[in-house]
Amino acid sequence: MFQQNVSAIAGTALLLALGAWRNFASSSLMEDRADDTFHGGVHTPSADKRMIKIMTHNVWFQQDMKMHERMKAISDIIQKHEPDVIFFQEITPTIYKIFQGCELWDDYKCSLTPEKAKGQSDLSILLSKPPMNLVQPEQTIGRDLPIAEISISSKSLIVATTHLPRKGEIERMNQAKEAINILNNWRNVVFGGDMNWNEASDRLPPIQKRLDRFLCKLEDFRLVNVYKIGLDPIPRVSYQNETRKSVPVYPSDHYGLLLTIELK
Repeated sequence: MFQQNVSAIAGTALLLALGAWRNFASSSLMEDRADDTFHGGVHTPSADKRMIKIMTHNVWFQQDMKMHERMKAISDIIQKHEPDVIFFQEITPTIYKIFQGCELWDDYKCSLTPEKAKGQSDLSILLSKPPMNLVQPEQTIGRDLPIAEISISSKSLIVATTHLPRKGEIERMNQAKEAINILNNWRNVVFGGDMNWNEASDRLPPIQKRLDRFLCKLEDFRLVNVYKIGLDPIPRVSYQNETRKSVPVYPSDHYGLLLTIELK
C-alpha cells in the first residue's frame, strides 16, 4: 500500500504505478522538528548497524544570498544529526567546492567526482558513509538520478535522489513514473529529493503541500521516524530586502528531511 504521512491516498496514475511504496513528506511517526534528545539519546544509526539515517536537502544554488554562510549552516546540520547517507539537490561547482573544504567531506563517499561537477549546475548527488556501489540503469528521465547500493548487516538498500522540474505537470509526472519504474526492480529502496510535488496541480487530494519527500519501498526494513530539519535562521546572519529591512537568512529556501529506518 502506498501511504501518505497523514492519510492513505490512491486513485491517480502515478500512485497506481507505485505499488508498495510509501510517501513521507514530514513526520507523522514523530514530531516535525528533529530534537537533540533523539540525536544524543539511546542510539544513532551510525553506531547501530541495523539502523540508518538518511538526509535530503535542496541546498538552494542562489549565489548572491550568503552562500558560504548557508553552506556552513548546512554543514553544521550534518554534524549535528550525523546522517549515514545524504541526498543533495541544486549542487553547483561552487557549492561542491565549498563542501569539499568542509572537514566532514572526508567522512563520505560522493557519487560525483570533482571533474564531472565542473561546468554543470543544479546537480543531484549522493553522499554515503557506508561503502556504496553506483548503479547506472538505462534511463531517459532527463534529470540527474544518481542511484547507489549500500549494505546494512548484509541486506541490500538502494538509495536514489533527484530534483524533478518545477514547471510542467506532465513532464514532472512522467519523470517521477520513470524513476519509480527503474527503482521498482529492487526490494529495498529509499528515493528522496526535491519532487516539486503539489497536490493541487498534480491531481492528488489536498493533504499537504510539500516539495521535498521520501518515497520508500522497504521489504527488509521498517520506518522509524522522519523529521524536518534546518528550520531555524542562521544566527547573526541577515540581509536587506528590497525595502531595506533586515531579514534573517535560513540555510536554504527549503527545509531538509531526516529519515531513520531499521532492519526488521
